[in-house]
Amino acid sequence: MTKNKAIKYEELIDQARAAYRRLDLGEAVERYQQAQYLRPDSYEVPLGLARTLSRMRQQAKAYQAAQKCVELDPQRFEGYATLGMLHFLDDHLAEAESALKKALDLAPDAPEPHLTLSQVHADMKRFEE
Repeated sequence: MTKNKAIKYEELIDQARAAYRRLDLGEAVERYQQAQYLRPDSYEVPLGLARTLSRMRQQAKAYQAAQKCVELDPQRFEGYATLGMLHFLDDHLAEAESALKKALDLAPDAPEPHLTLSQVHADMKRFEE
């Protein structure tokens, strides 16, 4: 990959994240898709897409993107944490718990899966957990 292509990829990821933070979700998706064209094996692209598409209520596409994260690198926790969050939002609590526990196996100190798992356990009326 040329240096120019690498810089453009990083710029697109930065632009996508900035658009997401300002809730310009359509622009975020567009920038992530442009970055994906430059680096199809990127982990950051499907992760960002999963989070963005979830906020856009495009759950099926969000699930596909999160699953792609798991396929790209099953040793990173973020894909499992995102799948857990998606399952939680869809009230698939057993699936959410399973994905979040996998995330915590990989990254026990990561706060995001702990928070979502607490919400899952509360919905399951398992308050002691």
